[in-house]
Amino acid sequence: MSIQQIVSSIVTEKASVGGIDSVIFVACGGSYSTLYPAKYFLDKNAKNLRVGHYTANEFMHATPAYAGRNSVVVTVSHHGNTPETVASAGKAREIGAASITLTFDEGSPLTEFGDHVIVYEWGADSDFGNSNVVLAMKLAVEILQRTEGYAGYEGFLSSCSMVDRVIKTARKNTIAAAEQFAKDYKDEPVIYVLGSGTGFSAAYSFSVCILMEMQWIHSSPIHSGEFFHGPFEITDPKVPFILLKSSGRTRVLDERVLKFLGTYGKKYIILDSTELGLPEIGSEYSEYFDHIFFTAVLRQYAEKLAETRDHPLSLRRYMWKVEY
Repeated sequence: MSIQQIVSSIVTEKASVGGIDSVIFVACGGSYSTLYPAKYFLDKNAKNLRVGHYTANEFMHATPAYAGRNSVVVTVSHHGNTPETVASAGKAREIGAASITLTFDEGSPLTEFGDHVIVYEWGADSDFGNSNVVLAMKLAVEILQRTEGYAGYEGFLSSCSMVDRVIKTARKNTIAAAEQFAKDYKDEPVIYVLGSGTGFSAAYSFSVCILMEMQWIHSSPIHSGEFFHGPFEITDPKVPFILLKSSGRTRVLDERVLKFLGTYGKKYIILDSTELGLPEIGSEYSEYFDHIFFTAVLRQYAEKLAETRDHPLSLRRYMWKVEY
């Protein structure tokens, strides 16, 4: 079934119990971050729908009271075998919510608990328009369109069709910068990552999943809006930062951070989605795509860093190896 058909089916099903009143996004780690843009989109555009975004174990142990038969619960797990996420999809069914699962691995355990299953693309030759991030946003857009209406519906879908080309062009244009980053930052014991809007969730995933998990480099994601409420005190010329400069309404937050780093810092790099061409997909929609844009571009920064440090992205100490 297409996303339009899935949402239409759920809307019809839920009509008899009062309709859809909430959408809840649930996952862990990198998958958790991929759902943030969909949550962000609904937060900024929905007037009546309640929106939740939970790490899976919290959803299981502290299920929100509003979650129930009028909810749509969207879960994501790349290989479909993250125990907490599988359990959360089961919990969604238990409370009578519509369960939509997204995975790269068709037929995985997660899909057993999905009323509707969406298989996304991933890998070097994949279309970013069919990534988990974009498909989750398409779900959010479709739900909003069917429940409240969304004036930007056609424009948003058009942006989805253009994002693959824009991202791949940006990746080509940043290869040299990625190689230089790897040389300059390979020996750093800590790297902070800053961002705002959906760029913040890209900062989160790069900090948590790439630097900490895959490279064993100390890191912390910092929201640009929170930088001046504590974190800026660690700024000095020797402390390294990555600033993700977003394309939308929160760009002013990132510009404030950049001004401060330019005055008191020295070791930082900037990825600017506007300068790299993201608004070509439609300036009124690009802020929702900052996450997938930055994540895709940063992937080659991660690959170059791993290569330079002789520390493969696949290397783990504990994950999948010990009981936890």
